[in-house]
Amino acid sequence: MRYPQELIQKVREAHKIETLFEEITGARLQRSGSTYKTLCPFHDERTPSCIVNPATGTYKCYGCHAYGDAITLIMEKTGVSFVEAVQNLAESATPPIPLPTDDNTVSVVSNRKLKEITAAAWKHYRNLYKELPEDHPAREQITNRNLNPNNPYYGYAPGGNSLTNHLKEHYTAQELTLAGVCGQNSETGELYDFWRNRLMFPITDMQGNPVSFTGRALDPEETRKYVNGKATPIFQKEKLLYNPDIITANQRTRETKKAIIVEGQFDVIALYEHGYHNTYATSGTAITKQHINTLTRLTSESGTITYLLDGDKAGQKALAAAYHVAPEHQTQSWASTLPNNQDPCDYLKENTTEQFAQYIHNNIKPLTIAALNAQANINNPTNPATQHLFLQEAANIYNNTPTPANKKLIINHVAALTQTTTYQAEKALTQTTTKPTRNEPKNTPKYTELQDQTLETLTPQQQEEYAATQALISQGDRELRAAKKLLHLSIYYGTSNLLIQPETWNLLPATVANLYNECVGLSHAGKQYHPSNFQNPAVASLLIEPTEADSTPLTIEEATREFNITARALKRAHHKRTRTRL
Repeated sequence: MRYPQELIQKVREAHKIETLFEEITGARLQRSGSTYKTLCPFHDERTPSCIVNPATGTYKCYGCHAYGDAITLIMEKTGVSFVEAVQNLAESATPPIPLPTDDNTVSVVSNRKLKEITAAAWKHYRNLYKELPEDHPAREQITNRNLNPNNPYYGYAPGGNSLTNHLKEHYTAQELTLAGVCGQNSETGELYDFWRNRLMFPITDMQGNPVSFTGRALDPEETRKYVNGKATPIFQKEKLLYNPDIITANQRTRETKKAIIVEGQFDVIALYEHGYHNTYATSGTAITKQHINTLTRLTSESGTITYLLDGDKAGQKALAAAYHVAPEHQTQSWASTLPNNQDPCDYLKENTTEQFAQYIHNNIKPLTIAALNAQANINNPTNPATQHLFLQEAANIYNNTPTPANKKLIINHVAALTQTTTYQAEKALTQTTTKPTRNEPKNTPKYTELQDQTLETLTPQQQEEYAATQALISQGDRELRAAKKLLHLSIYYGTSNLLIQPETWNLLPATVANLYNECVGLSHAGKQYHPSNFQNPAVASLLIEPTEADSTPLTIEEATREFNITARALKRAHHKRTRTRL
């Protein structure tokens, strides 16, 4: 979603920077003339060097050089994207500021209403849990794991329609079903509780507001052990991570520059109770690029992510797949599996915190090596019958690895696993036909084939846009060429934060800006940047198709340098065209 600069500025000005700074960071501001000063929340210091300026709506630290406004502050402290930060500030403004949506069906005000409903649902579940006797199955689920049942992380959904009866007097059927807390019979129209007879875990947004739930079955005969909330306007499971106290978790992650990923809610809670506050789990989905991007923003580029997935076959597959989600961020990632196929909750039930820390210290490995070991556990790399399957997966890892150092590490480890020389291993990795990863759909048509198939089905307006774009490309238009490169640097190398800056964004041709907005939406939906997913596939086939340069490994510093050079070229081309028209 692309918001006008005037609307973004209105969102910024709806919040006093000094009040927001104290709320978000917990810092205590002291008046200093027309500004405020405080200890910087972004680095350790004894003497205040951070200045908050109400006149400009900005903050600046003269120690670590952190600088930004209300939007930047939300992004830095919660790990959300620019668009999400704008949406959060718009929702929390008094009164809320309506923002345009892609389908114009849900407004910011209604999103606030949905959060009000999920908060009311959580309060109801929480109150019912507090009334449970000590020997209730919901409490026993917790005590049997040696966890504290009195922590405020749990709720209870009884059988029947307790929640529906509690909420339907205050909210409409449409609001309750849109929030995802109730279902509705398609024939009779009657509402019913979405979760029944389950131990409830709240899923919160990055500001700690409940937006959905996960319910664990209490009936041993129930086939669905966990029921996760459905997608709603305020809950997209591919974006949010679970922690019982997400604000503390994010703060601890920023302080330590370390994050831990586990598989389930009980694993997170067990580690949290043992002092590992910077632990997260997904909610009913595999690890996505959005998850990794969020954690990378919290840990910074120099931080680390550690995977502690289950040691069973499913956990091994998840570990192997995790590497392919965002290889560019995985060079600093680590992984470990616990003995006897235990998960962290099982291990901490039988061992002390010190024993857990010592085991992880002794057994942790780079994610690259752990992913290869996981594949070796699935397909024996020395057995002639399964070695080719192992090499296919290893070649996938090798080809998705952007850094030469990691490639060399892979070659050495594959040689050890296959009991061959490094020369033979490298030859096998480079010559083996790879299989599509779960992020690469099989039998994807070529862009040129797609263009021929869909051109005739375009509307006249889409055909006109395609013809104009194709003409500019044929003419070697410098402005479009530079804009296209900036688009590729943003979607393939992660320089989006530079693209959306006004000095660059306002120079982009409308076609390129619209394609970037569509890319953001596809990324949030976990979809490919394939032309068929865009509103005008023919134009997308001209401007989105990855080039050979887009597979060239670049560090973030190199990508930033390329972006800045190209942005200056775009500015020159834009000014030249403007002067020509005058």
